[in-house]
Amino acid sequence: MVLKFSLGIAFLFTLLFGSMFAYQPLRFCLLESSLHRQEEPIDDKTISVITARPNKALSLARKLLESGEAKSAVSACSILSSLGNNLWREMLPELEKILDCPTSEKTDAVAGLLIVHGISWRKKYEKLPVRRRNVLSYLLLRSKDAKARIATARILQQSKDEFALPLLLNSLGKDLDNNVRVAAVCALSRKRDSRSIGQLSSSLLNDECSEVRRISASTLGAIKNSSVIKPLLEALRKDNDCNVRTMAVNALGRTRNPEISGPLREMLGSELNPRVRSEIVCRLGNFKDSQNVDTVINALESDSSKNVRMAAAGVLGNKRRAGVMEALLRAFQGDASIDVRVAAVNALGAIRNASAVEPLLEKLKVEKAGRVFNAITCALQNIQDPRVIPILHGFFKDEAYTSSRGTLANAISNFKDSRSADLFIAALRDPDYSVRNAAIRWLKYNHTGAIIKPLLDIIATEPYSYYRRIAVEILQSCNNRSTIKPLMEVMEKDENAGVRCAAMIALTKLEGKKILTRIIGALQNDGDAIVRCQAIKSLVNFRDRRAIDPIVNALENDGESSVRLSAAVALGRFKNSSTLPVLSRAFKNDKDMRVRGEAAISIGLCKGYGEVNLLVSNLELGLECSVVYDHKSYRSNMVGRYRTHAHPTIAAIWALGELGDNAATLKLVGLLNCRKNVEIIYPTGQSFACVSPGVAAAKALGKIGDKRAIVPLITAFQNDFDKQVREAARAVLSRMPEFPGCSAGDTLPKRTWIAGTVKRWYRENKSRLKWDSRNRRWFLGPAKQD
Repeated sequence: MVLKFSLGIAFLFTLLFGSMFAYQPLRFCLLESSLHRQEEPIDDKTISVITARPNKALSLARKLLESGEAKSAVSACSILSSLGNNLWREMLPELEKILDCPTSEKTDAVAGLLIVHGISWRKKYEKLPVRRRNVLSYLLLRSKDAKARIATARILQQSKDEFALPLLLNSLGKDLDNNVRVAAVCALSRKRDSRSIGQLSSSLLNDECSEVRRISASTLGAIKNSSVIKPLLEALRKDNDCNVRTMAVNALGRTRNPEISGPLREMLGSELNPRVRSEIVCRLGNFKDSQNVDTVINALESDSSKNVRMAAAGVLGNKRRAGVMEALLRAFQGDASIDVRVAAVNALGAIRNASAVEPLLEKLKVEKAGRVFNAITCALQNIQDPRVIPILHGFFKDEAYTSSRGTLANAISNFKDSRSADLFIAALRDPDYSVRNAAIRWLKYNHTGAIIKPLLDIIATEPYSYYRRIAVEILQSCNNRSTIKPLMEVMEKDENAGVRCAAMIALTKLEGKKILTRIIGALQNDGDAIVRCQAIKSLVNFRDRRAIDPIVNALENDGESSVRLSAAVALGRFKNSSTLPVLSRAFKNDKDMRVRGEAAISIGLCKGYGEVNLLVSNLELGLECSVVYDHKSYRSNMVGRYRTHAHPTIAAIWALGELGDNAATLKLVGLLNCRKNVEIIYPTGQSFACVSPGVAAAKALGKIGDKRAIVPLITAFQNDFDKQVREAARAVLSRMPEFPGCSAGDTLPKRTWIAGTVKRWYRENKSRLKWDSRNRRWFLGPAKQD
């Protein structure tokens, strides 16, 4: 008995411990069986039980995915979403295979899994449109986060994929969040696809959000299809929001369909909102229909809203039909609103009918509202009837119209009438700057001999440098030699550098080379760099050899880099070989890299064949640096704007290409693969240009025409990382007859190749060339013996 009792106790304990160890495996097996049978949807509690054993959970997820059932795949993705430690990444290949399938419940589950784990899918699937479509479809149509749906709609707005349109249409029709639908319809408005007309029409008529309806109307108008007219008219009749109705009218007008004129005229009579009526009036003006013009005239005369009447006046300003001007005159003379009267006057000025001059002048004499007075003045200016000149002069001189003198002066200045000369000569001293500006503008293009003395007085006594400079420019256009002596005094004594520069330009035009010594004096003695730069520019225009030495002295000794820069550019324009030593010193020693760059360019222009070794030895000078503009030098630089190759290395490469010497070939070949781009920036830090030495080297090698460069150029064309270098190498190789890609019949070298070969042959043999006068031909003599 005791033995049986003991055996029973042992059995119970064995059963207890066995059940304890077998509980979890048995429960996991039951859960697995339940998931396979799909008896119930997986919930958070079940997921927590399964993911408590990560390895088992991973195995279970794999089995569920392999089953091929949609619910099993969803359950697998739910399990993997809760797995951490990157265990789920082992399943990524299988998951991406599902993403390659058409959009379904399984693809949505996989996309949701990737989003949960923060995969950078935009970059990863950039060139895989099917996967991108499935992820975007999940985010836009299945995501519970409204912000994510809005962001997805904005992504699809920029997308050019075909699947973007149906996704956006689906979102617009089904999403419950107003902001998401607004984002979707905004994306559709950018695409303007006629396939979206049906859904946009439905949203216009049925959507509860007024903003969605408004943007839908705007998009339908942008599509410009006749099928959009019916929904837009229905929205115009039934929508409660005035903004939607206004946009519907605007959209109907953009269709340019004459069939809408009748419905719009009907709506104008029944519409209560003045904003909508104003839009209807504006759109009726788009059609050449006499009934529309009559309707607009009626609105101008009888509508209770001044905004509608203003819109009607603006529309009538573009019409030339009989009765329009009479209606505008009635509104101009009798409307109670100043805004409407101003709009009517502007419309009369736009019509430009001379018969409106008399009524406008009569009204001008009695009008007290300043805005209307100024509008009448501008209208008379537009009509351009010479009868108004004496009357405008009278108003200008009348002290009662002091506040409108600027407007009157501007109006008079637009008439090219000699009767205004005395008035504007007197106005040069007017205290009102708007009057003085109008006077200067008129005198600049309508000058006579009578204005010379007043202008000289302004130059001598005017405190503002702007007016002195303008006076000098007007004197230049007068082309009167009596102004030479006063202008010389201005060039030497005026306190403003801009005025002195203007005087120098005027004297250069009037006197030519006679003023050469004074300009040289300005270059040597003027204290402002802007004047010295202008002096260099004037000397270059003379093309006189006497100017070379002062410019050389400026390049060597001037303390302003902008002056040295202009001097370096100028010496290149002279193309005189005597300047090569100073240009070489500037290229080698100047502190400003822009001066060094321009010196190198000038060496190339002056054909400094003896400086090839100097250029080659300094090819990498300053390659680590960037060219930085400073505003003062930028304004005073004689070339107007800097060239992107005005950098020591780029300029030296360009010069070597111009010189065409074989000695530079190997060094230039080494620069083909240079990884350092030269960046040209403004003082604010904004990048202006990025120049590659490899591109410049390829172009220079093409000008030199050395056969040793062909293989490196082919290598650069095939393998260089920089697209610009590859394009430059291709362009150069296409001009070379030895290029392997040339056709069999294309054996003649191009012009640049011939020029380089001829120059090189001439330099090598010019000492042996002899002229045979008997046979009248050149021949090669014997080579010199060492």
